[in-house]
Amino acid sequence: MSEQFWLLTYHYHTSYLAKRCDHDHPIWRTRTFVRRGLINSLNGKALVGHGHCKETNMYAEGIPAVIQVSREVRTAAKEHHDKINEIFLKLQNMTSNITQQNDNLTQLITLDLPQRLCNILLERFQIDGATAVTMDNIRSMFAEHSSNHNQERQEQLQDILRHITNLQNTQHSAATSIPPPPVQRSSPEFGGEVHMWPGGEGFHRVPVDFRWPSDCTFAIWDLWFHGNPHLKIGPYRFIDPAHDLRQKKCKTNRAKCVRVIKALTNIAMASTDLTNIQHITTQNSQQVFDTTYRILIQQLYRTHKRPSEINIYTIANKLYN
Repeated sequence: MSEQFWLLTYHYHTSYLAKRCDHDHPIWRTRTFVRRGLINSLNGKALVGHGHCKETNMYAEGIPAVIQVSREVRTAAKEHHDKINEIFLKLQNMTSNITQQNDNLTQLITLDLPQRLCNILLERFQIDGATAVTMDNIRSMFAEHSSNHNQERQEQLQDILRHITNLQNTQHSAATSIPPPPVQRSSPEFGGEVHMWPGGEGFHRVPVDFRWPSDCTFAIWDLWFHGNPHLKIGPYRFIDPAHDLRQKKCKTNRAKCVRVIKALTNIAMASTDLTNIQHITTQNSQQVFDTTYRILIQQLYRTHKRPSEINIYTIANKLYN
């Protein structure tokens, strides 16, 4: 029974763990905390009962967390769908107003303004030996310019309308069958930041005190393709060992990780529909890893009691031997 409430326990003690555990502690590289969307979605929804009735000796437990979360998800989905409809109606009204204003402006530019301008020119200038600019010439010039300008604006509005329509259709289909809240990273495709090293050493992809981590294979896999938002580092596969790593040990550990990651990606391309590592995203990363890692462990160990806990460097040494 206790396994059903481990996520609520993590959520309840997150602040305590943040105070007691260093930011390099292995717990922050587990799946639960690497993708914090699920835990963060429980804010304000995890209810703990404290009431006790002496007559019946019963304890109040409140609404089950799963039911509370499910209600919140349905409510949020409906509010979002209604908001999209409201924005769509406002955009339609805005488009109608802009079209009407364009028509009025076109009327002014193509008819009234050329006539007034031509009258002023005829009053103030004397044309001697030159071809006169008539009202028709000015009107056609303004009409051509206005037509091009209106066409560009109409194309932009049509693009916006198509985007809102597609979004509305997507939200409508999703509202009919609401899935459980997905586990997401704080940034789906985190690109990292540029770090300035002191002493005139320029820009790098990692902080100056960076050390290559030692952890289980999935943790390194996740860092390799998605980076570490907590340290503001992008995908570790873009780290240049010659430019971004100071210590020889870090370069050696990176080379071992490359050996394991390459073995996993080769298995993925041979046993799945994956044709390029660029196709590994936050949506399919875990599925690709689970499939390929199981095959790799079978090749190296045949059977293992706790394959998820094997350090990546242990696997790298096994591959080397």
